[in-house]
Parts: sequence; C-alpha cells; structure tokens
Amino acid sequence: MLLHPHFLWGLLGAAVPVLIHLLARRRARRVRFPSLRLLRAAERKRRTLARLHQPLSLLLRVLAVCLIAVGLAGPVAQHAPAWLPLPRAQAVAILLDDTLSMTSPVAGGTLFEGARSGAEGCLAGLGPNDRVALIRLSAPDEAGWVRLREARQRLEAMQPTASAAGIAPSLWRAQELFAEIRAPNRAVLIVTDLQAGAWENPAPTTAGLDAERVVVCDVGDRTAGNVAVTDLAPVTPDEIVGRPVRLQATATASSADGRRGRPRQVVLQLQADGRPLAASEQGLREGAPGVAQLSFVPSRAEDVVVSAGIAGGPLGLSLDDIRYRTARVRPPLRIVVAATGEDGRYVSTALNPFGTADRTGARVRLVDPADLGEEVASGGLDLVILANCPALDGSAEQALAMQISVGGGVLVFLGDGADARYLAEELIPRAVGDRSLRVGVPLKASAGEALALTEIDTTRRPLSVFANPRAGDLGALRFTRARGLQVGPQARVLASFDNGAPALVEWSGGKGRLVLFNTSADESWGRHIRAAAYVPLLHRLAAHLARPARPSIPDVLVGERPVIRDAEPPREVTWTPPDGEPETVLVEDGALPGVKVPGAYRVEWGGRALAFAVNADPRESDLTRTTEAEIRAALAPGPVTFVDADGAGRLAAGLPERADLSTPLLLLAAALLLFESVFSIVRRGPEGESTASHPV
Repeated sequence: MLLHPHFLWGLLGAAVPVLIHLLARRRARRVRFPSLRLLRAAERKRRTLARLHQPLSLLLRVLAVCLIAVGLAGPVAQHAPAWLPLPRAQAVAILLDDTLSMTSPVAGGTLFEGARSGAEGCLAGLGPNDRVALIRLSAPDEAGWVRLREARQRLEAMQPTASAAGIAPSLWRAQELFAEIRAPNRAVLIVTDLQAGAWENPAPTTAGLDAERVVVCDVGDRTAGNVAVTDLAPVTPDEIVGRPVRLQATATASSADGRRGRPRQVVLQLQADGRPLAASEQGLREGAPGVAQLSFVPSRAEDVVVSAGIAGGPLGLSLDDIRYRTARVRPPLRIVVAATGEDGRYVSTALNPFGTADRTGARVRLVDPADLGEEVASGGLDLVILANCPALDGSAEQALAMQISVGGGVLVFLGDGADARYLAEELIPRAVGDRSLRVGVPLKASAGEALALTEIDTTRRPLSVFANPRAGDLGALRFTRARGLQVGPQARVLASFDNGAPALVEWSGGKGRLVLFNTSADESWGRHIRAAAYVPLLHRLAAHLARPARPSIPDVLVGERPVIRDAEPPREVTWTPPDGEPETVLVEDGALPGVKVPGAYRVEWGGRALAFAVNADPRESDLTRTTEAEIRAALAPGPVTFVDADGAGRLAAGLPERADLSTPLLLLAAALLLFESVFSIVRRGPEGESTASHPV
C-alpha cells in the first residue's frame, strides 16, 4: 500500500546517475614513453581496482535515488511487528451530529451530550502525535486536522445548533482532508442519532473515503417522540391595514420508531410581536398533522412577525415548537378607476364595497379619462384601472408609462368602450415596449353556452392563492363575449378561455406591471361580475399590481443568508436578533450574515425599519430513524461497524497496526549517499587524485 503513489514517477530519476557516468567517460590519447614501461605491472593492478570502484559507486547512487522515490511514495507495511520502532501515525475524522434533532431530551441530558461523550472516548484512545479532524455536520467546511489537545478543547466547546444538515457533505469533507495528510492508519467515526433525513443525499463510498474503518456510533433514542409546528402559511397573500390576515398553522407528530401512538391534544397559540392573538386546540397523531386557521387584523402599516407555537412549551425538541412568519402590512391601496358613465362603478364597488379603506384596505377614486393624466402625474398611486376606456391623450399615456416604470401597476378592461386598436398599437407599446399584441373583434359564445376560464396559472402570483379551493373557484366565472388576442413572447398568459383566447395577460415594464383583462368592466359581457370568485380575483390583481410599499427581507431558515430586496441595498445595517442585543453588521451585495438562531429579527438603516423571521428546518422535526442496512448500502462496498457511545472509545485501539516505511527508507537512502561520498574520497587518494590511471 502506498500513501502517495504518484511519487513513484521519481524512479525515472535513477537513470540520471547512469547518464552522467556515460557522458563523463573519456578516452585518453595513447603515448608511448619507453622509460615508464617498467611500471606497467603496477598500473594493471590499479586499473583493475578502479574498474571495480566505478560500478559500485554508480550502483549506490542509483539505489539511493530509488529509495528516495519509494520513500516519498509512502509505503505502508500492513502487518509490521509491534517490536519494530516504526511510525504508526493515526488520522481519525470524527463526524459529530450537532443538528436540531440532537437536542432531543434523554435521561441525564440530551442526545448531543451523549454524542460528545462518545467522541471524547475515541480521543482517549489516541496518542499525542495522532491527528484528529472534528467535522460538525452543520459546518463541515470549518474542519481541519489538529493535534489531540486542541481537538479536546474544541470538542468541549461544541454545542448543538438549530441547523439541518445531511451526512454526505461531511463525508465529502473527510475525503478531502484524508487527501491532505500522510497517515498509515485512517478511520472515520460518525456520531449521530441515525435520523433518516440526514442520509437522503448520496455520500462517498468507503472506498472513496480511503479509510480502513468506518464506524457509526448510534446515540439515538429509539423511543423518542416530538411534536413540532412545521408550517405557518398565509391564506390571504397580501397584508393590508384594516383587512383580516388569515394564517394556517400546521403541527405534526413524529417518533423515532415510526409507530403511530395515541392521539395528542395540543393548543396552537398565535402571537404577533409577542402579544397573544388567538388559539386553537388540535388532536395530533403521527402521519395525520393538525391544521388550524388563525387570523388577526393589523392596525398599522409595518412589518409584524407573527408566530404559532405550542402552548405549554416544547414536546420533544427544543426549538421547533414555534413557527415564525413576517406579515408585511402595507397601507391601504390607492387606486384610480378611469371610466365613462357607469362602467367603473362595478370595479369600484368590488374593490371597496363599504366605502371606507379601514375595512377593505383600498381607497378607490373614479375619474374621467380626460382628467387621468393630471391625476396620475400627481403621484402616490398604487394602481390605475382603465375600465373600458377610450383612447387617452398624450399626457395620460406618458403618466401611465411613468406609473409602470417606477413600480406601479395598470389594469386594462377590454369592454365595448375600449379602443382596442389604440391599446395594441400605442398604449401598450409605450407603456411596456411590446408591439406584438394583436386584438380582434369581440367573439360571442355559442347560443345557450358561456365562456369559462381554463389553463389558470396557479403556480405563482397573482393567481397562486386560487390553488386553494377555499380562496374561490375561478372556473365558475362565466363570460358571453371575449376578443380574439394574439400575444408575443414578452407577454405572460395568466389564464385562457375555453375557446383558446387569452383571458388574462401580464406584461412587465420597468419596475411595474400591466395586466390586460379580456372582458368588460361591467356585466355587458357576462355575469362574471356576480360570481363569488370575482371580488377576490380583483383584490388579488390589485395587490399584485400595486407598487411595493417598502423594501423587504424574505424569511429564511437557520443557516441561510437573508437578502434585502431594495434597488439600492445599504452597505451596513443595525440588526436586533432574538436575544435583543443590537449589532452593526456589513451587507454584501444585499446579503446579511448567515443566521443561526430561530426567531424574529429587526433591521434598521437610514430611518427604515424592517423585520424578517428565521425558522428551523422542518426536516429536523421528523425523528424517524434509518436502519443499519440502509447505511451499509449507502456506504458500500467497504465494511461499516456500528457501536454505541461506550463502544466508540475502542475505535482507536482497534485500528490496524500499519507502519509507515517512509522514514526508514529515506534514512537508508541518506546513508547510502553518505557511504558513496566517503568511498569516492578514499578512492581518489590522499592528494585528491583518482586512483584510476590513464593508458599510456
């Protein structure tokens, strides 16, 4: 076995002394000198001795070069006798599971404390010259080779985290570390609770690890159970002052053995910035999560971190009994509806049926199309709706283009009063830069039938909320007429009619959007305005098209880096983590530092105040264990040994007694070179001249 076989290329260097010897040979010119003929007998004896010296010196040099090459290659003796004083260095990579599942309580502490005890037992069997790599599953890239004393200090300081991580990245890191070190005895110790989720991704095999032994130390609790809040999702996707915000909390139960136990009653408590709001009691059984809808009405336009937690504290792990989400409450939408006659009344009533923004979250004004340019140019509008509008003047066109470029929105209805040719050839090209739209004449539905919406894109905003049937059935809307439309690649079709014509089309321009609704704003093209889903549809479109109220920071999981969504993100901010201690941190391309603790965070800069939530990865809440057979299959073909925490201490003592022959071979090469040098000096004689004679 060779630790570094590529050094065997150095054997080619053995040819160098031979080449030097051949090139250095020279033929002396023969000159007869009668008076020296009497010395021929003595000359023959000296020449014979020189012929013996030269090949021996060459042989010593060649042998020394070969020994150096083989020594650098790191030859290892598989079964060297213990009495031989040979280096027997050990390198052990300890993969320590410090993820959230290791906080599961057991008698006398937590699983992590048992894991640390197992790793300490392994270190106790190593010597002062051995090397150790402590690889935490939550941060494998931070690991490196250290001496035994430093390894003990690092292990003592380690604590469990709220992260979720698999075994594979740490095994890949161990493979990289083994490539950096010369050690004849190598082993990998994986200290974990055997949580199934950690073994999902492919890992390097035992052959790829280049380790003689792979030992899995099982510190898990086969009877452990856990109840966690795994999701807190919005039912109403847009949070506006005065409008109820509904959230759906999901709680799940799991156990290490995967068996269904008795139902458990838990109370889910909703809070906003630490203030209790609502509660719901749920019965949980493994495999059957409990779902509760909770709501509150925000009174101010600000970022509010809401949470749903298990009343009474954790029932298993310590950090997954509560789930956070940021409700980015914005002020009421400022909407202008441009229409002639009664065309805009239906839209205005649908968006603000009570006439007050405190209950609907929208302030709606009806204006004449002739006054639209001045109204939009005054600024401050979130949305402009053209309800069957005729052609606009130049000032209105310019104002609408500016409205979209700065982040606002425009919603266009294509009813009888709308100038379709003007929209396709002038307004839309100027507002969003797309000249590919073609608008035909209105097409009537067949007698006794009506057009319905199909191919509705519920995979993303603005219609994603309708993936939940409780939000409304857009397929129930009925239309009697629609225009034939042809759109280009710049447009995105949100929904189509069942006759194939696009029904809702969206364009992006600048920072804003424009949506074309291929129907009338009144009931002249169908009874869609009386359907139950029509009002929610208009509200979703309005919230989607409205300009952003302020920058935002999306919620993240533990270990991720939050990103500030702003046109000009700051270079540094002051953030307040859950512990309440403000800190100034640097911002790199809009990204904040990685977060390690779940909870609510506040960020401030330049008079702005934002919030974001950090949650534990829900994968860590599932305590279902994997099996030894599945682990052996994942790490095949080499053998994998399973031990408990007490057995980990025997790992180092059971390593193969392989000896590194590099040092003896390199010392032997040095001795040969020294001997050859002394031999050459002796051969040259006391005056430094070679004993070899020249022919005469």
